[in-house]
Amino acid sequence: MFDHIFRPGKIGNLEIKNRLVKPAQHLGTANYKTGFITEKQLNYYRNWAKGGVGLVIVEMAAIDYVGAAELPGMIMIGSDETIPGLTGLAKVLKENGASAGIQVCHGGGCKLGQPSFGPSKFPYLNIMGMKQDCEEMTEAQIEEVIQNYGQAALRAKKAGFEMVEIHMAHGYLPDAFYSPKYNLRTDQWGGSLEKRMRFPIEVLKSVKKNVGSDFPVSCRISGTEWEEGGITLAESIPFAQALEKAGAEAINVSSAGAFTHYRIIIPIYYPRGTNVFLAEEIKRSGGIKVPVICNGGITVPELAEEILATGKADFVAIGRPLWADPEWPNKAREGRVNEIRPCVRQNISCGGAAVMKSGVFTCSVNPEFQTKYEGTLDKTTSPKNVAVIGAGPGGLQAAWVAATKGHKVTLYEKRDVLGGNLVEDAVPAFRVDKARLLSHFRHEMKRLGVNVRHEEATADTIQKGKYDAVVVATGSKRSKPKIKGIDKPIAIDFVEALQGKMKGNNIVILATDYEIRCVDVAFYANELNKRATLLFTQENVTQLATDMGAAESGMQSQAIMDVLPKTPNISMQLGVEPVEITDRGVVVVRKGKKETIPADTVVYVPEFVSNDEIANALEKKGVKAAKVGDCVEPMRLMCYAIHEGHAAAKKL
Repeated sequence: MFDHIFRPGKIGNLEIKNRLVKPAQHLGTANYKTGFITEKQLNYYRNWAKGGVGLVIVEMAAIDYVGAAELPGMIMIGSDETIPGLTGLAKVLKENGASAGIQVCHGGGCKLGQPSFGPSKFPYLNIMGMKQDCEEMTEAQIEEVIQNYGQAALRAKKAGFEMVEIHMAHGYLPDAFYSPKYNLRTDQWGGSLEKRMRFPIEVLKSVKKNVGSDFPVSCRISGTEWEEGGITLAESIPFAQALEKAGAEAINVSSAGAFTHYRIIIPIYYPRGTNVFLAEEIKRSGGIKVPVICNGGITVPELAEEILATGKADFVAIGRPLWADPEWPNKAREGRVNEIRPCVRQNISCGGAAVMKSGVFTCSVNPEFQTKYEGTLDKTTSPKNVAVIGAGPGGLQAAWVAATKGHKVTLYEKRDVLGGNLVEDAVPAFRVDKARLLSHFRHEMKRLGVNVRHEEATADTIQKGKYDAVVVATGSKRSKPKIKGIDKPIAIDFVEALQGKMKGNNIVILATDYEIRCVDVAFYANELNKRATLLFTQENVTQLATDMGAAESGMQSQAIMDVLPKTPNISMQLGVEPVEITDRGVVVVRKGKKETIPADTVVYVPEFVSNDEIANALEKKGVKAAKVGDCVEPMRLMCYAIHEGHAAAKKL
């Protein structure tokens, strides 16, 4: 079915069973004090290897204990003491069918905290998005770090890894030396293109000298930094050529610099495969003969197959999709595509508000990854008759878990379609991965034999059904905010907007709360060739971006601020307070003065309240029920509903 994906490939002399790569992604689960491998890490990597991916490149490992490690819980490879743990990790990967690689890195100015140093003194954004000063490296420091790279790579080889990758992208140290934005030196390590690439080339030579010419080495580079004054695609082509000439056996093409990390973990506001053109251009225009690996929002096997079939790249990296479903490769190979739990590219659990709350990287759609709900879903020996009320994300996940465990599940949904708020959330074309999740859930309900009843459940219905367990996932109810004229026919809420109820061509959106949801409506209006004006109460863009980032995801917020100004038919106004909706538009107050903004449709943010009526009614009848999702607390992030639904059903 996916012949090109599952065709064997080679990097150097390393034979790889297919063209799928698990790229290096920080987990934060190494020992916080030593950087040694933990049992938790072994379990994750074991699952990925079992899942069928061809090559696993273990997350970035810091080459020394001074300036290289940029995040807590990072793997260390800066001393021989790390070799035994790394040996166990390489063994786990190979024993479970994957080729074993590891990435060595130095954070440079991206390192969290001090000491922080790079090619030049420069105010960086560290990996957590905070500004910090970076000191210029001395000649002696440069030479020492070059040697450290080589020694780290040798440790990887001694530990049994079959390939090493050098992190030369994303504003990290080698990238910073090559970047005209961060390298302001005028000596032999900076200035011309050739001098700027000297440090990464010397790093590669040091690695090759230590591991030997027959040991495969990949270099991960940024095809562009997406930053003014930074590395461009035109400069990345000669860089890739020089790396190939210096002995690199593969070029792994990503993108981003220190100030554009939102282009690493691609948010939903960019198309799937948004970096593929960089890999393709470097491969073709650069005449690169060694394998080229592409990255960036490649969430589905159909896209991976197309990339490989058309020769845009030789290998495809799927990172977050393997967090969402470690069995992605096996399911694709066996033709079970609809069973793949898709990555939705929300950047909330893997880099947003949920991370800030939990302190760890997780996955919105996979509650088994880095959460307290970890563990296999073993078949029950005592099947129960289970009722799940409400088929939004939380209810669907609860039904999926209960059915997977072998319980008999009846799912009640009063709408004629399954999905709850996910139905509207998946409407805009740019939210194609949300649509994929919705399709996946619906497919799984059929495959698992869940009895779906499209009716409104009542306490009497549930009591008469004599269910052994009940999960309530009835979501929230919407009401109108207190603003004059809210009942005018011209006014609809943002859920109704996504239901196709926007009339006319001039849409004004009152983004007084849930700003990202309002932005989504604006993008949807643009898809429908309508003009959209977003009215924000924030006085400036910085405050708006901060508020959106705190609510959901800084990466989403940064992506929006990048994409929004470039999108036709969308404008935004700051510092305005809506006070009245009229038949012709909306009256706002700006700097103490009233003005009217004309509109064909005014979209407002509804107020939400938990819909817990049936849960309360069941309690009065003495029926125990677990509540999950928005019926517990309204308008929370989707990840909480899915995780809570999972936890409730897993206890059954």
